[in-house]
Amino acid sequence: MHQRTILLIDDDKGWVGVMTRFLRQCGYRVLSAGTCAAGIKAVEEFHPDCVLLDFELPDKEGCEAALAIRKDAQLRKTPIIMATNDDTREEAACADYKVDAFYFKMWPLMRLKGMIEALLRRVDLERDNLASGDLRLDGARSAVFLGQTQLAELSRDQFRLLALLVAKTPEFVTEEELTVHLFGEGPEADKVDAIKMLAHRLRKSLGEEVGRRVNARAAAAGYTPPRKRAPPADRQPVPAAQQPRPRTHAGAFSCPAFSNASVTDKVQSLLYTFRVSMGWPGPLNARSKHQF
Repeated sequence: MHQRTILLIDDDKGWVGVMTRFLRQCGYRVLSAGTCAAGIKAVEEFHPDCVLLDFELPDKEGCEAALAIRKDAQLRKTPIIMATNDDTREEAACADYKVDAFYFKMWPLMRLKGMIEALLRRVDLERDNLASGDLRLDGARSAVFLGQTQLAELSRDQFRLLALLVAKTPEFVTEEELTVHLFGEGPEADKVDAIKMLAHRLRKSLGEEVGRRVNARAAAAGYTPPRKRAPPADRQPVPAAQQPRPRTHAGAFSCPAFSNASVTDKVQSLLYTFRVSMGWPGPLNARSKHQF
């Protein structure tokens, strides 16, 4: 999975160090800049997934960096979180400087983590950058990845269909939602047929293994990710009392009170007593035709 990049624009080295360790533990790649000018340059060069911006910087206020990012056509949708020790500036930060969220530095770090995740989800939905299990969608290229391997580049309509199904997982999408999403119209007969044909071509483009995950039901369709197999549980030793008694061959048996030899002797003794009581002549033979 693609590793997200967070850019910290802050001159407080102690706070930057704490945030760098925390965000790396959360799985992010972390970059930092100590001035407004260096921060703008880093945004233009690295295109981070999210910017954590201090309000007060040595050369300019952080709002200057926020406004510069919003004016750039390629960067304007980059999520920006304004971070400061002054919690009275929240309204101005969100209204005047077009930032997406405000973080007071005395708040818990897990609250910041939740902010970042929410903003990245919103951007992913806008850009059709989605993931479900081992499947990842790249909206910029209309490409589908299985793990780290590119599986296919889809047509725009195929990609929009797959993106909607993945976004709605595990729910199924009705024909009405599909037609409105793809054509902006209601579920007319010709539009429904077009969606069925589009789904067929989508499955073919994805290949047999992944294509079968695109499922169609009566008046609905959905994406069903593969089930995760539970890891095999560690086998516990079976207590001796519950272990099955050994069998040497068909018809043989064992008894806790006797060994195989003693059991054979006992059977022979019982056979001899029975033969005498019946008056049968001849030598004692366990395989005699008179044996029952």
